Formats: sequence, C-alpha cells, structure tokens
Amino acid sequence: MKVILVKDVKNVGKAGEIVNVSDGYGRNYLLPRGLAIEATES
Repeated sequence: MKVILVKDVKNVGKAGEIVNVSDGYGRNYLLPRGLAIEATES
C-alpha cells in the first residue's frame, strides 16, 4: 500500500515522502499512530 508519511519514520522515510509499505504495517502501525495517511489518486 502507498502512504504519505506525516512524520519521519526510522528505516521507512522522511515526512512528506510517498512510500510503499506492506498492507499490515500500514494499517496496523503507521495509520493508527498518525505517522502516515493513505495515498489516494487525487
């Protein structure tokens, strides 16, 4: 899944970057903690 990082995440990327992460990591770790938002086509 593609996400846009809101904050710097160690070993993933810096704030503002669009990165591709596994679905489970994105949904279960990054999104609930407010570290990223899901990237959409718009």
